[in-house]
Amino acid sequence: MPRDKPKPQPRISLRERQISGGETGWSALQSITASEGFLAERVDWHSHEGVEVLMFLRGAAEYEFRGGRRLVLTGDHILIVPPGLRHRAARDVRSPTVHSSITIDLDGAARSGCPFTRAELDWLRTRLWGTRPEVRAMTPLLRRRARVLHRMIHQHPQHAPAPDEAAVLRLQIAGILIEAAKAGEGLSSGREAGLVTAAIAHLELHFDKPLQMDAVAETIGCSRSRFYAAFRRETGMSPNDWLLRLRVDKALALLAGDATPSVREIAHATGFSSHAYFCQVIRKYTGRSPGEHRTG
Repeated sequence: MPRDKPKPQPRISLRERQISGGETGWSALQSITASEGFLAERVDWHSHEGVEVLMFLRGAAEYEFRGGRRLVLTGDHILIVPPGLRHRAARDVRSPTVHSSITIDLDGAARSGCPFTRAELDWLRTRLWGTRPEVRAMTPLLRRRARVLHRMIHQHPQHAPAPDEAAVLRLQIAGILIEAAKAGEGLSSGREAGLVTAAIAHLELHFDKPLQMDAVAETIGCSRSRFYAAFRRETGMSPNDWLLRLRVDKALALLAGDATPSVREIAHATGFSSHAYFCQVIRKYTGRSPGEHRTG
């Protein structure tokens, strides 16, 4: 009997290149990828044996994690995903998206090709291996290194690389891991996570009213700068971006419902300052006008 043809795998990027750890000469590296024109909705639930460092250079996409937590990753930010945590890319928030990733087994990182001492690896583990996904802002040096790595991956030879090419790639990856770890120094405490939870509850309760973030910070009992930094670490977004996304979601639900409020009434009910601004935001986030959403 003829054998069934394998089903084609869905394309997840308009342009993607992946390098295995073996090609770099460092066996603990599980994969290194560079992607352009990312199609988030095509990435299904999965997990990695190692820590994943996902570096967004442009665009924005939403990620969902086991347990229901969601984070939006935007350009010039990184996402640290712990080993074994199931996750998926839920949707593009802003495109085109350009990103690179490094997945590494930090437990076995001392194997052949490792550029770090054991003490240095211990330092990396304490700053890259957590129990929750974390969003961190790129430092200027990390941003430059991430862009160089993205270019190097696409220029990597299809054949086995020469020793100098593999060595340069390993050192570039090592530099990125160091900078990603340093970007995590001084991460939010449990109290700051609680502040963000309180802020989100306040935003969800009052999204339909004019809100000033200085007043929200005062309501939850912290400074504006601390509020913004903690909110970004916990959600991947600024409080303003999070509130705008919430208002958009609420508006889209009303536009798709059976009730018949006017577009102006929906704009007012979801906290938008004007009908014109409402239409502008809905088109920016969805590519369609409010009227087009209403007619399906």
